[in-house]
Amino acid sequence: MKEIKEINPFICEQQIEVFSYKKTETLGNPDIDGINRITTINTSKLMDRSNKVNIYMTPELRQIYMLLTETSHKLLRYIEGILQYNQDVIKINVDKFMKEGLIKSKATVYKAIEELCRYGFITKYHKQTYYWINPLRFFNGNRIVKYPENLVIKE
Repeated sequence: MKEIKEINPFICEQQIEVFSYKKTETLGNPDIDGINRITTINTSKLMDRSNKVNIYMTPELRQIYMLLTETSHKLLRYIEGILQYNQDVIKINVDKFMKEGLIKSKATVYKAIEELCRYGFITKYHKQTYYWINPLRFFNGNRIVKYPENLVIKE
């Protein structure tokens, strides 16, 4: 029986813009006679053009997400939407968030900020209305480049 390929209905009529770039790696290997043999490898890579935020998930984090209030979920989505590439400090514009999130009370927003702080998604920065984001929870960019001193390489 012929297998039928299923197509995701969200993507079947859509196109994803990507760009191609060339990557060249030069490898040097000493030969048995001590002469360094140079090998150059040319590869072509594709990169998604859209901005994105990676959300990191563990069983513990999934439980925390389930505990968040609706306003905290909205605030988290708002933060993900304004987070710039390789940035780990954001400014929360309370009035703009209230308008976009259809929230009527600033007290509700401040409770959501407090909740995201309590669960370790953000923490206060030294400037008012600015917050550090937790790159172990979500990040827009390349954590390997941004935090090279924090890497633990697993084999």
